[in-house]
Amino acid sequence: MDYIEKESKNVVFDSDGILYLSCYAHVDSGNLELMYADFWSRIGSVTNELFKVYKIEKTVIALTSSKNFRDDLTDLWKADRATKDPSQMTDKQLAASIKSESLRSYVYETKKLVLDRIPRDIVTISEVAEADDIFIDLCNNQNYIGVAMDSDCIKQCKSPVFNYHSKHWKWMHQGLDDKSIFQHIIYETIVGGHNGSFGIKGKGKVFANNFVLDLVHHDDPYAQWKMLFPTEEEALLNYRVTDCSQVTNDEVHLVSLEDIENLFKEHYTTPEDEEEI
Repeated sequence: MDYIEKESKNVVFDSDGILYLSCYAHVDSGNLELMYADFWSRIGSVTNELFKVYKIEKTVIALTSSKNFRDDLTDLWKADRATKDPSQMTDKQLAASIKSESLRSYVYETKKLVLDRIPRDIVTISEVAEADDIFIDLCNNQNYIGVAMDSDCIKQCKSPVFNYHSKHWKWMHQGLDDKSIFQHIIYETIVGGHNGSFGIKGKGKVFANNFVLDLVHHDDPYAQWKMLFPTEEEALLNYRVTDCSQVTNDEVHLVSLEDIENLFKEHYTTPEDEEEI
């Protein structure tokens, strides 16, 4: 059997989800060391899977800090995750809330262990960005392969992505093109992504999917998209909280309405239109 040398690659883990899964698996024990060990066990299992395809040179563990540039854009960022008043909860909701708060605390403490014990050339946390943004910067600008279960990481990535969630545990794709990524961002500006404070009220996944598919038939797709929002400012805000490509080398470069308009022109100008121009 001929020996086939594997391609060398660096890999970045969107590690917030792994940290959550590890803490959730052992939340009833309250044992931080067990959660910490579980985190690295999951990293190791995925790495073994990656070695089946690539020769891994460098590994980056990306984690989200408590604050990032989206907090400066709006007070609504992550506002839907705030805890409700206990007096307004049922007994079942209250029990779930207490467990959720415990889990959040364990995630915070386990993250501190990771950051305290592992060299910063392996574990990276940004003061301006989320793990998603670090992930996309390394994958799209530095040719890293990615490991994630977050849909924004998977659907905004130009490199191969492995999904570590147990329901998937597979390579999701071998890299997306610019138009597919742009269409995903437009879709997410409508449905609101992971944060219920954003998107367009009353417009769900079916509408968003049909809207994106129909854009090719409009003379001015940018205007059609912008008209979905009450104001230009709201359209821009929804794009900015969704787009994970606005951070490069830990520096934020916020997208403008002009940038978005140019992206629409780039992806929806037909060859016939180009001849007329």
